[in-house]
Amino acid sequence: MLHAEDVIQVDVVTDIWTDALLPLVAIVISVGTLVWTMLDRRRDRARIKIETSIAYVVGDPQQSGPLVSIECTNVGHSGSTILKAIYFLDRRHGGKLWILEQHGGMGLTGPNRHSEMPVRLQPGEGAYLRTSPDRLAAACLANGIRTEDLRVVAETAHADFVSRLHAGISAEIRRALDSLPPVSPG
Repeated sequence: MLHAEDVIQVDVVTDIWTDALLPLVAIVISVGTLVWTMLDRRRDRARIKIETSIAYVVGDPQQSGPLVSIECTNVGHSGSTILKAIYFLDRRHGGKLWILEQHGGMGLTGPNRHSEMPVRLQPGEGAYLRTSPDRLAAACLANGIRTEDLRVVAETAHADFVSRLHAGISAEIRRALDSLPPVSPG
């Protein structure tokens, strides 16, 4: 039994592990957890991935040439978003270039296949726009836009996602531009 007059001796053990390494390890773990949380939240939000390519329609005798295909997919892990529009943008001047009338030449992938824009895109769902390079070339010529300055924009309720055109598309538009008659000034 302990009495008040008994002396209790406590030795504080200090070594390199408790004095320096343990606090350092705790800081590294804290910073790592912070970075992981930030990256996980970024992945969790709705994000639109834009892919541009040349497409060909099979089985439609009225459409025999190449088409410019813009595919917008929600690659977020769990966040949904509202896709309001897909359009082209003049990088130099920032103006919107609507090549097609609203909803014309557009479609949706996934369960919302028959919906019109704006549409809610769940993770993995997407929408597409297809138009002819001739139509893009005519719009570029009429507005004085170089094909290198065209950008694709997917406008959502949260943010606008911008992407460059695939090099093959720029080449198709330039080929179409070369076949158009020159526009006379005035």
